[in-house]
Formats: sequence, C-alpha cells, structure tokens
Amino acid sequence: MIPIPNERTLELGAERSHSHFTDELGIQDFQVNTPFPGGASNAVKPGYPLETGRLSEFLVALARVWLERGFERGVRVGPFDGLVRYFVHGGKDFLCIWRDNCANEFVCIDPRGHVAQCDCWATSYPESRSGNVFDSGSLSDLLRNSPARLRIQSRPGVLIRTEDCLDCNSLSIRHGGCPVRAYSGYGDLFRKDPYCALHGRIFPAVEELAARYVS
Repeated sequence: MIPIPNERTLELGAERSHSHFTDELGIQDFQVNTPFPGGASNAVKPGYPLETGRLSEFLVALARVWLERGFERGVRVGPFDGLVRYFVHGGKDFLCIWRDNCANEFVCIDPRGHVAQCDCWATSYPESRSGNVFDSGSLSDLLRNSPARLRIQSRPGVLIRTEDCLDCNSLSIRHGGCPVRAYSGYGDLFRKDPYCALHGRIFPAVEELAARYVS
C-alpha cells in the first residue's frame, strides 16, 4: 500500500496516520510517497510539491512513531525501513528515487506496448516515451537508441556540474533525486528533485532515530 500525504494528512499528524493504517486497518507494510504534480496542469496541482518544512516534520514524526510503536512488532513503513537498514547494517535497498541512476535499472512497458523510463513518464509525459515494443524488433535496440533514456542516463553528471550536489553529505544515496519529479516541478529534467531539501532533513533525523531505537 502506498499512501500519499496531502494538506489534511499534515493536519492530522503522524500519530493519527500511523494508528489509522496499523491499528484501524491492520496494515503492517506500507510506503509513504511524496506527491508531485505530474502531467497536465489542473486546479489541484498548484498545491504541490507540499511545503518542505511541514512535510519533513510530519515524516520525521512518522518515522519516530513507527520506531516506537511498530518496529518491534514487525510493522514496515517505507522509506524509513530502508533507511534504518542502511544506517544500521549498510544495506542499500532503496526506493528508485535514491538509486544512482534509474535508467540503468528500470524500464516500463504499458499495456499498449509503449516503453518509457517508468509509469510516471509513460502516463504523465507520453512525449518522453522511447517507442513501442510492438513496433520494434528489439527492446534492447529501442532502449539503446532512445533520446529520452539517454538524457536520463546523463542527468547525474549534469547535476554534479550545475547544482550543489557535491556539497551534499548524502550524495552517495540521493544522487539528485527523481528525474520525473524534477521535470514535473520545474519543467527541466536537469534540476534536483524538488524534494531534495526534504530528503536532506529526513536522512540525518532517521539516522539519529535509528541509533536511538535500533540495537
């Protein structure tokens, strides 16, 4: 299950959210994703991305509540469980947004055979598709020659030159964040994820929490 916070979620708070999923609904494994305004504009999307300060406070509080109340009884809450494993054991079982380059690991083929980097690109930005697998003799050739995929592959190197990523204490994990979120937020693939500042607040907070609650 993947709940996505909105303004009402932030108002209700972390304890209410954790209790709703784990105690009321009995869900023991869920992942909280941050919302972004992909695709065509509408009346709702100008409210996204959510404000970094309030959202980071909510997420850090949720991580704390989970470690206090759910961790020992087997509840898993992503992305915090992956971060805790990294800080405690060094494992890098991360979300796609924190991989070194998603173009090297993932591909999406929609029901009509359209090929894109992921489902977000395939549905929100059809112009970014690499082609159609039914029209190509080889998926490998299609990907190898895809301008859209080649642009995503080049993104980490561009960010190192044009953004402040070299000053990031967790560059080896964050890598500038998600390309489709950068594109949706700025109209520019070669920008950092709009939630990069959010991740910069969450990582050290979860590291501190892991040291406190996980032996």
